[in-house]
Amino acid sequence: MKLLDVFIEYASLNLDRPFIYSYSKDKKVDKGYRVLLDFASRELVGYVVDVKETNKTNEQLEEEMGFKINEIKDVIDSSPLMNDELLLLADKIKEYYLSSRISVYQTMLPTSLNIKKSSFNGPKISYDTFVVINEDENIDLKELTAKQKELYLLIKAEKEVNKREIKSISVLSNLVKISAVKFIKKEKRRLKFDEVKESKEIILNNDQKNVIDEFLNTNDRVYLLQGVTGSGKTEVYLNICKEYIKNNKSVIVLVPEISLTPMMSNLFLSRFHDKVAILHSELTPAERYDEYRKIANGDISIVVGVRSAIFAPIKNLGLIIIDEEHVESYKQDVPPFYHAREVAIMRMQINKGKVLLASATPSLESRARAKNNVYHLLKLDKRINEKALPKTLIVDMSNFSNIDRESSIFSLPLRKEIKNVLDKNEQAILLINRRGHSTSVTCRTCGHIFKCPNCHIPLTY
Repeated sequence: MKLLDVFIEYASLNLDRPFIYSYSKDKKVDKGYRVLLDFASRELVGYVVDVKETNKTNEQLEEEMGFKINEIKDVIDSSPLMNDELLLLADKIKEYYLSSRISVYQTMLPTSLNIKKSSFNGPKISYDTFVVINEDENIDLKELTAKQKELYLLIKAEKEVNKREIKSISVLSNLVKISAVKFIKKEKRRLKFDEVKESKEIILNNDQKNVIDEFLNTNDRVYLLQGVTGSGKTEVYLNICKEYIKNNKSVIVLVPEISLTPMMSNLFLSRFHDKVAILHSELTPAERYDEYRKIANGDISIVVGVRSAIFAPIKNLGLIIIDEEHVESYKQDVPPFYHAREVAIMRMQINKGKVLLASATPSLESRARAKNNVYHLLKLDKRINEKALPKTLIVDMSNFSNIDRESSIFSLPLRKEIKNVLDKNEQAILLINRRGHSTSVTCRTCGHIFKCPNCHIPLTY
């Protein structure tokens, strides 16, 4: 009989501890498996974190421990969902952010593999059926009909043909009957990419070469690459990744927004082709499941994605790159709370690898850490094409001489520049940091929130 330490699917901090269950049947069960169990008269999914063998009976164990030990109903998985590295990372996140351990596990896993009963309704593996030559049989082509011979030679030339592409099913069936060909199944990848042309490697300038050389030949854990807009940071990423892949190491590349994922993924796909996987929330559950499995199986060297891609189960992880590291979207503001930058550092402490943070305008804390030598600072101060940066003027609105008498909103320099633009029949864009002072206005007497009569969104004051 086995004794299992199991976390149940409820993410409450009050239940954030393992519960002991027994198992006496034949299915294999180990650390990292999901199991089906009864908890407080409800059927739930649990996650096994430890397994102990015992020769004692249930009665002996109950007398020894002082409580009743229930047996699990069934074992769900045939292999562990997460490796030891991710389990250790989950422990670190739980301690640092005071989250429940099960909520961290649930964040790490895709819908179909989640530690929830609802995961049973998630997408499963999808297969394509291919036709290949049966090498175990010696076929005399003279004994085949003209159509059978034509199809046989086509399959032999192509090595394998998708069954759906074969129009004459009767001819195929006859070839299968005489064992000339056979079927094989391959796992389907439901995420389809637009055709990406292979990009030529760009010749690096001296500043880029120096940054890459310094990164690869020093032994710090965290690096901050501060590079002005247009300085070629992305090309630095690509060349560093190339060196890591040469050394059989894998890479995670994070971008702050889903809208930036296609651009970054296309760049990496054009260089590294089918060794790239994509993870973000706009993938369908089936696509995400396929990408997750492909990563976990070790078929992928580079994962490109948003914040949640930090938990990708990639093997031999050597580097995490965080592009535009200053952006607030790297922080998850719903439980379990975490910041992808801090999780990246935790993960690379476990893997003994490196983290590369990059931005034209680093966050204050990253810049301060670089200044105090906590992070290794790398710089790209010049643009690739040697063009000057746009002229920038900061206007002090507390100085009344800068304020236009006709408007307290616009400064005199701004009015002047807008007028110059309009006189040339050009356009201007004004960016406003926020709309109004209050995101909603509520009546203090009755609690009524004033809303737009057209769309019913609270009005901003």
